[in-house]
Amino acid sequence: LTDLARSTRELARLTIVDRDRLVWIGSAQGAQPGLMYQPAMGRIVSFATANGKAWLATLSATELERIATHDGLGAKVVPHDVGPNAHRSMAALKRDLAAVRQRGFAISDQEAEAGVAALAVAVMDPTGGHALGTISIAGPIVRLTQQRHTELVRSLQAAAADLSRIWPLKRPGLTAMQAV
Repeated sequence: LTDLARSTRELARLTIVDRDRLVWIGSAQGAQPGLMYQPAMGRIVSFATANGKAWLATLSATELERIATHDGLGAKVVPHDVGPNAHRSMAALKRDLAAVRQRGFAISDQEAEAGVAALAVAVMDPTGGHALGTISIAGPIVRLTQQRHTELVRSLQAAAADLSRIWPLKRPGLTAMQAV
């Protein structure tokens, strides 16, 4: 994470899949003092975050619908912990997840929080084919522009590939909490 944060000059964060949710397990700040994004490491809203969408894109339609609905997607009252561009319907989320699968990374543009963008990729188990967690870069929308996506995604994908080779949860019988 530290290497990723330094090379991208942004906040890098790592999650782990814990049953039906993602849990933050680490972060590293690469932005220089000044305009710096430093969020709380609270709840991850699956349908409104790049990390959540990178993970949901690896799941079956039934699983992703159940998880996103549980997180508040489609509720009459919009969850208070999402940004102005968060998806409001399952149809919109599914269109976005199809794009995530096609391009190989997730984007959140003011979906989790106003003024913030993020890019994320799933860390995949190379033997089992399921997501172990996700890794992301996040920062102010003025810096995480579309022009930087290629460079940032290349760094994210390299970090995810490295992590997939050494991920501790691949050991039989080891639970998420034991690994952390």
